[in-house]
Parts: sequence; C-alpha cells; structure tokens
Amino acid sequence: MAQTTLLLQLLLLVVAVAASSANQLPSNLTQLDANKIPQRYDEAQLWRIYNISEAMQQRVPVGQMLEQKFGGNIWKENSKFLDISIARDQLKAARSFLSAHRLDPQILSHNIQSMIDEELLEGIQSSSFGHGRRTNKGARSSMHWKDYHELETIYSIYAGDPHQIPQHRATIHHWPNGRGSRSESAQMQIKALDKSNNPLLTKRRKKIEEMEVYVANATRN
Repeated sequence: MAQTTLLLQLLLLVVAVAASSANQLPSNLTQLDANKIPQRYDEAQLWRIYNISEAMQQRVPVGQMLEQKFGGNIWKENSKFLDISIARDQLKAARSFLSAHRLDPQILSHNIQSMIDEELLEGIQSSSFGHGRRTNKGARSSMHWKDYHELETIYSIYAGDPHQIPQHRATIHHWPNGRGSRSESAQMQIKALDKSNNPLLTKRRKKIEEMEVYVANATRN
C-alpha cells in the first residue's frame, strides 16, 4: 500500500513538472503562429478599371477608396487604368461602389488563387526538369547546374593533350629570342572550346578553325 501511494505521488509530481514546463515554453511552440499560415485568395477577383478621369480622382480617389473601404490591393495604377484585387466577400459591395460612379470593371481573373497555384506549379516543373535536361523550345527557360561543366572538368580539359581534340584547338608559334627566327621557333598548342559545346558562351554554332599566330617577344635589355 505504501509503495502504491509513493508511485502515485511520483506520478503526480511528474505531471506537475511537465505542466509547469509547458507553461514556460515560447508561444510559438505551444500554439500555431498565424503569421506562418500562407494567406489564400480563393475566388478573389482581379479587376481593371478604365475611364478614371483626373477630376474624378480629385473628387473620389477610386483606388484609395477601394483599398480602405473594401480591402482591395492595388496591383498597378497609371493614367489609363487601375488594376486592383478584391476579396470574395467584398465583390458585391465594391461593384456597387463602382456602379454608383458609373465605372464598370473588366475582370482579368475570377480566381487569383488559381493564378498563384499555376505560378507555383510552373516553378516546380521548371526546377524539376533537371539533372542535365533542357526544357523544350518555347518552354520557360531555367538554369540547371548539370547543364554546365564542373570547374575541375574545365581545368582538366585545358591541362590535357590538345591533340586529343584537334577540331577544338588553335596553334600558336612564338620565338623566345624576339627576333622572329623560324629556326628557333618553339611550337605551343592550346585549345579553345567550340562555342556550340559551351552553353556558358552561346548557343550559336561557330566553327573554330586552326590558326597560326606569330608573336614576337620584346627584346630583353
């Protein structure tokens, strides 16, 4: 009996300590942070409003009124039109406000959330094309790290034997004595990567032909 009572007391002590510790945890660990929940715009509409004259703007600032009274968000505003989004629960009231001022909005999107979802999907698809594969012509262009040579690979190409890729090299002759004597020439060959094989430079195919360049060193004093 005494052992049972002792166990109960220990259990109650553990529960009390756990409850006390929970009360001391930061609020972001004990309750959901509302700021981390992404806001959604289901059935919110994007409007374009024309024919807002300067006189009307001075009398009734349409964009400002839609923002303050109807929770609108201005996307773009210039002298020709106003693009603004209106939440679903404010659509009817905002439309009545515009009708009272003889303005009729053009609906650019009936559901802004669908626009956001499409953009996210395109971003995911473009980033997952990858591992060295290019998107089809006309598709959204994206950079993939495996489309390009590693730095070590580039160094190894330049350090390798140029005769292994004769179609991608240039030949340089120079004369150490600076006098241009061919009999004392020392041949040095370097390579230049074909631009058609180097996406860092250009996609245009351009044949690199072998060339001879004669460089005379300055005469030493």
